[in-house]
Amino acid sequence: MDPDLPGADIRIGYARCSTLGQELDSQPDALAGHGIPREKIFSEKTSTCVRVRPRFEEALRTAREVKVAGPPSSPTTCSDAARGESPLSRSSPT
Repeated sequence: MDPDLPGADIRIGYARCSTLGQELDSQPDALAGHGIPREKIFSEKTSTCVRVRPRFEEALRTAREVKVAGPPSSPTTCSDAARGESPLSRSSPT
């Protein structure tokens, strides 16, 4: 499907790890493996206690710009899925 057409499958990814000692490379690689273009993958190393997440905010702005409904996130590990509903889906109007 042409990504410029209304209703096209526009995928946006967000990857985050909590500590500087954790490796972030596998998450963007996994998201890219699910067909998300590298330029639409936003990643950062920041604690869950930090309220300001610039790359997450950029991902939200991008999602709002394309205005295409789709799955809000794809957890890359079981621990990610166990954390419950993603912030992106909570932030999105339904």
